[in-house]
Amino acid sequence: YWLVLAPNKASIYGEYLPLQPELPAETFLDQLIAELEPKLNVIDLRGPLLARKDKGFLYYHHDTHWNHLGSFWAKAAILDRLETAGYPKRRIQTSDFKIEEKYVASGDQRWMAKLSPSEWVDTDYQVAYLAEKPFSLLEVPAEEQSINPYKTANPTANLPKMLLFQDSFGDYLRVDLAYHFQEL
Repeated sequence: YWLVLAPNKASIYGEYLPLQPELPAETFLDQLIAELEPKLNVIDLRGPLLARKDKGFLYYHHDTHWNHLGSFWAKAAILDRLETAGYPKRRIQTSDFKIEEKYVASGDQRWMAKLSPSEWVDTDYQVAYLAEKPFSLLEVPAEEQSINPYKTANPTANLPKMLLFQDSFGDYLRVDLAYHFQEL
């Protein structure tokens, strides 16, 4: 089993907080990881996302969640770590996907404050997926056709299966990961 920890926005973009408190050398999350690592395989995404900050904003400006670009680089870090641990090398590389900037009216902070969508245009990124999907969508809610598959099957041999327990950070990960697992 692998435990993947999605960092909150403040741990990646703390410099944008109005007050920047002095953080301890070891955070609560560091202590938790140190306690869990002897028992579980832990993937801490803070380092990989901090390293990608210069590639574009990884979280919505007006939201607590990562955008498609943040999810894309999180998926790449997860797959890199799995490959290092001996899982099959991915056949579809990160460079096979095209990433385009777009603008959306988005943000949980916007809707929590009941502000007009037109006042809160945000930067997002669209990941242009391959035209030929190597997986079949087996379970997709009608309102989310083609964006967030809940269950997929990929007939490609020698790929592991994944059972994903997630919070809202996993929504975008599902479609990215579906390319790389026999079943998700």
